[in-house]
Amino acid sequence: MPKKNHLPPLVVGADIGHGFTKIAYSTGPGEHVVTHSLPSVVSLAEEDISLINPEELAAFMVEYGGDRYFIGSLATCVDDSRQLKNRDDANVAEGPVWQALMRGALGVAMRGYYHRHQAWPEDIFVASGLPVRFYDSEKARERLIDSIEAIEPFHVGNVLHPVQPGRIRAFCLPQSYASFLNELFDDAGNVREGTPLADAEVIGIMDIGHRTTDLAFIQMRNGRYNYIPSRKGFKEIGMRDVFRRLLDGIFKTHHITVPESRTSRMLVFRDGKCTLRAGGNREIDVSDLAEDALQSVASRVCDSVSFGWNLEEIDVLLLTGGAGLRLHDAIRKAGGDRFERLLLCADGFFANAKGYAKYADIEAEAFAENAPANQEQPQKQAA
Repeated sequence: MPKKNHLPPLVVGADIGHGFTKIAYSTGPGEHVVTHSLPSVVSLAEEDISLINPEELAAFMVEYGGDRYFIGSLATCVDDSRQLKNRDDANVAEGPVWQALMRGALGVAMRGYYHRHQAWPEDIFVASGLPVRFYDSEKARERLIDSIEAIEPFHVGNVLHPVQPGRIRAFCLPQSYASFLNELFDDAGNVREGTPLADAEVIGIMDIGHRTTDLAFIQMRNGRYNYIPSRKGFKEIGMRDVFRRLLDGIFKTHHITVPESRTSRMLVFRDGKCTLRAGGNREIDVSDLAEDALQSVASRVCDSVSFGWNLEEIDVLLLTGGAGLRLHDAIRKAGGDRFERLLLCADGFFANAKGYAKYADIEAEAFAENAPANQEQPQKQAA
C-alpha cells in the first residue's frame, strides 16, 4: 500500500495514436496540466550513438529490458523505423512499439515532475485508452492495464527513471469518451461554462485521427453520462488519406515526390495555407491541392456518419482528434445543414490525452480519500 508522503502523485494521460503520441500530465493538485507530443515512430538504436546530439538522446532514446530504442523525431531519421501499424491489433499494448512509446510518454511526465519537486514520483496514476472497436473486449482492457502497471525502472537517455513496484495504477477508457470528458469539464473539474454538452441528452462523437475515425455515443440516463459504442464505430479513414491525396496531387502538378514518412517535415499548414518545403530554401504554395484533399476526405467522413446515424436524434455532434481539428471547416462545408450541431473540441489534438489525465486525477483523489481501505494490489480499473 502506498505510504503517506508530502509529495503528490503524478497524474498522466497518454494517448498513443498512429501519427503522434500525446501526453498530458499534472504534478500535483491545482497544478497546471502540461501537454507534450512526439511522432509515434520507433526504431532499434543499433548504431553508434556517440555521433548523435546528446540532447536528442536525452529525450528520444528509451532503454528497457536490455534493448535500446529511438522514439519520436530521432526515430524518423532511421530507415527501418516503425510506426504503430499494429494498433489495429487488440494486443497492441504488448508490442515493442507501443511499449517504447508509453515509456517515452511516462519519461516526459516524470522529468516534468522531477523539475517541479526535485524528486521522482512515488505514486503514478496513468490513464490511456483503446479504439472503440477493441474497448468492449475485457481481455484487451486488461492487457493494456497490465502492460502499464508492469513497467519497471527504465532509462531515457542516460537517466534512470525509477518506478517502484506496485506504485503505478492504470486505467483504461474508450478513446472517444476521453475527448468528451475533456470538453465537458475544465481543468479544475467543473463543468465548462456555456458548453452545449451540459444540456445535451444524446451526444455523437467523431474522433478523427491519423489513420482511423472512431464514432461513439454518449447518452444521459438517470443523471449519469453513459458511453455507448456505435454499431458502425470504426472507419478506416483519417489524416493519412488527406496526405496521400495531397502528395499525389503534388507529384502530378509539380513532379515532386514526397515520401509519406516526410510529410510532417516537408508540408506546413499555417494561417489557412499549405506550403511545400521543396529543398534549397524553395517553398511552393500547394493550398489549392490541400483544400481539394481536405474536402474529398471530409465528404467521405460526412457520408459515413450520415449513413450510420440518425442525425436528427443527436443534440450535439462533437468533433475531436488531431485530424478533426484540420478537417473542421471542410466537414461543415461538406455536411451542410446535416451538421449544424457540430461542435469542435477546444483541445482537438490533445483532447484524448487531457481527458485521460482528468480521469486519472479523479481516481487519484478517490484513492487518497480512501487510502486506509485500499488493498496492496489495486483492482484493475476500466471506465
